[in-house]
Parts: sequence; C-alpha cells; structure tokens
Amino acid sequence: MLTLKNTPGSPWFYLCVYSSKLTGDLLVGMKRYGIGDSKVERYNSAWQLTQTIQHDSIGQALYKYPYYITENNNGDVVVSDSYNHSHGAVVVTSNDGIYRFSYTGYTSESKLSPGGVCTDEFSHILVCDSSSMNVHMINENGQFLSAWYSRSTDMIWPFSLSYDHEHHLLWVGSRIPIIAAYRYNRSLLCG
Repeated sequence: MLTLKNTPGSPWFYLCVYSSKLTGDLLVGMKRYGIGDSKVERYNSAWQLTQTIQHDSIGQALYKYPYYITENNNGDVVVSDSYNHSHGAVVVTSNDGIYRFSYTGYTSESKLSPGGVCTDEFSHILVCDSSSMNVHMINENGQFLSAWYSRSTDMIWPFSLSYDHEHHLLWVGSRIPIIAAYRYNRSLLCG
C-alpha cells in the first residue's frame, strides 16, 4: 500500500494513478491544497519513490490539477491538467521529467477543458475536451491532428478514455450513462 507522508497543514491528496505497461512503475498525480503545489511521482515495483516531476527547467510549476495521467510508447508522461473548470492543458514531459510541451487546444482562441487522456499504438495522444465535447488527437510532439465526436451514439460530453492495444478499440466514457467502444481505423484517425 502507498501511503502519503503529510506534514500538518499541507497534506497531499492523490488525484490520479497510472500503472505503466512499459516499466511496471506507478505514476501518481498529487495536489496539495492551500499551498497550491501539484506534482507527479513515480514509484517502482517495490513501492520506492524514484522520480518527482513538479517544475520545468526554470522552476515554474508544471501542473495545477493533474487529474488524468498516462504514458506514451516513447516513455513520455502525459498529464491532463485542469487550471479551472473552463480550461487547462495536456502537459507532456519526457521519461526523465523534462518538460516537452503543453497542448491547450487546436487554435489560439480555443480553451481546452481536458478530461480523460490516453495514447494509441502510433504514439498519438487522445484527450477528452469538455469545452467542445470532442476527443482531440495530437501527435507525440503536440501537433493537432484531428477532433472527433460521434453523434451516432448519442455520446454527449466525452469524459474518459482508454485505448485497447490488443483489439484496437477506443473506449469513451461520457458524463451521461454511456460507454462506447469505437473500432480504431483510418476513418477515426482522420476525424
């Protein structure tokens, strides 16, 4: 069991957890309320802390609310980070914890309100956007590829994602009681 060692007055809270298929490590997104700190910690299979990802190279905080986390095929740590209820970013760091990029939407005017995040077999990053009610797809370097929404299944407000690498299915959960599976093919990739 993983237990937080909190100091009085500034306890850390777990927000998300991900078990790495690549390394077997556990990635944990955490928030300390009142002080406003957030971080991602990596634990090995022996439950030992091996890495803390919290700041960029100039000491700026990387995360506000790291709600969803995954790892890409190249080892990048991908975090769906909410600044507030109306916008946020997908924050990507290398497996060494070095900041790579943030994706905030496909136009400079758009405000991404990120939810669930996952990656596919091509190292694309998929993220639910509550603002546009779409699933955005970006490449491993943060370039926007497409936005996708399925009206055929009454999918409203996509909120969580999971990619099944074995069966090539994208599972999409909604804030309404619907979970849909989509066969991952060229038509889905092209929007």
